[in-house]
Amino acid sequence: MEVEKDPKFIALREQAMRDREQLVLRDAKDVISVKLAESTLPEITRKRLESALAANAPTTAEGQLDKPALEKRIEESIAVEVEYLANLTGAGKITGMGQSDPSTADVTPELEKAFEALGHAPAAAKVAAAGRK
Repeated sequence: MEVEKDPKFIALREQAMRDREQLVLRDAKDVISVKLAESTLPEITRKRLESALAANAPTTAEGQLDKPALEKRIEESIAVEVEYLANLTGAGKITGMGQSDPSTADVTPELEKAFEALGHAPAAAKVAAAGRK
């Protein structure tokens, strides 16, 4: 009987392949965890990236973890997520600093009335209302 056709040999070879995959997965998760912990990404994003990156960890021709390729993939993923979150949250944009679309309606008559109600003479209210332009 040929060794390669022996059911015990086949079972052991398959088990060895599964064990190697588990080692690669464990090593990949370790590298990914360290790299993501160094990032400023929110925890929920880090967890999602950790799962996605570990599932597709690059390996060498010998079946070992390709650490440089994995680190590059992690860095690229972090950059993509940072850009996505910046666009999503509007990071870097000033907000809440007043009206961003100034009205073109003339509010001078309302301002004149408001200044007159404060006790200004009609001529002074007109000057005060025009002073904001």
